[in-house]
Amino acid sequence: MDILKQRDVYVDIVKGWGIILVIWGHSSLFMFDEIYAFHMPLFFFLSGCFFSTKLDFIDFTKKKFRQLIVPYIFFLILSCIYYWGLLFVTGRFNSNDLLDIIQIFPYDNKILNTPLWFFYALFWMSLIYYLLRRYVKNDYMIFCIVLILHIGEYLLSINDISLPAYLGRSLMEVIYMHLGFVLYNKTSFFNKFKTTSLKNLFFLFCSISLFVLLFFIQNKIDKSFVYSLLSIITALMGIIFSLYLCSFIRFKRIEKAFDYLGTHTLCLFSVHLPLYEISRPIAKRLFEKGSLAYDITSFLIVFVLSIIVTELLMFLFPKFLRQSLFAKKFNIIKN
Repeated sequence: MDILKQRDVYVDIVKGWGIILVIWGHSSLFMFDEIYAFHMPLFFFLSGCFFSTKLDFIDFTKKKFRQLIVPYIFFLILSCIYYWGLLFVTGRFNSNDLLDIIQIFPYDNKILNTPLWFFYALFWMSLIYYLLRRYVKNDYMIFCIVLILHIGEYLLSINDISLPAYLGRSLMEVIYMHLGFVLYNKTSFFNKFKTTSLKNLFFLFCSISLFVLLFFIQNKIDKSFVYSLLSIITALMGIIFSLYLCSFIRFKRIEKAFDYLGTHTLCLFSVHLPLYEISRPIAKRLFEKGSLAYDITSFLIVFVLSIIVTELLMFLFPKFLRQSLFAKKFNIIKN
């Protein structure tokens, strides 16, 4: 199944909302913990919507390697060159910095450009979920398995036991991919978000209220088995309120803007964090560090620069990433 041919504009709009949360989450401590409670589960949930097992396992693995690991290597090398350049210009570069390149396989779960962890996690998760869907036919049984994986990996993490290359994160969060697949493909769950209504407004208010309540309770209990289960419910409520919220994005230009962000998520994921090296000094000159004005300024600069860099990279590497919107609009084809 070709995901690009199966695109659902609404899902891309929700992805656009998600990438805004990601960039804001790296900009400010305001609502930091609340955002981190659900924003990555949201992406894994949406990744499950178009999941397919039509290819055999070898071809599926090759496809996911091209889609996720090859871009990871590309963006990691690009990030290394960027940070080496900054260190060199500021006189802090030394030969040991060249060892950053071994993060191509992040065995210790540490990478220079932190958001790139998503590529590896989604790669392993896709392979795990492929095997589950191929060999376990009952969705309830799959749910039980992914729930056990979530709890098991959580217990390992709180005991400081980590699996290499973000495999642990995949095991913990594959439950959201399963929920996304089932709710999108086997129920009418998503239909309610395709229209704007007073009922949706009511459910938006209820889902936000429940999320806030669950988040408060979650942070008042010890990190244990119960905490692990509650974190799933809290994340799911955050996902639901995001779905309701995005059902109200109806103005054409805003819808197109969110759709653009959603269809360029992986590139925006990859380039935004290093750009804070540019935005924060500018924001610091204008506002006091740590103030909300400082955070908003830094966020807006990174947001705009991320789109510019994304378009530039897509223009330079159209076959590798995808053709840039600028190139399409002005019919500029790069050979």
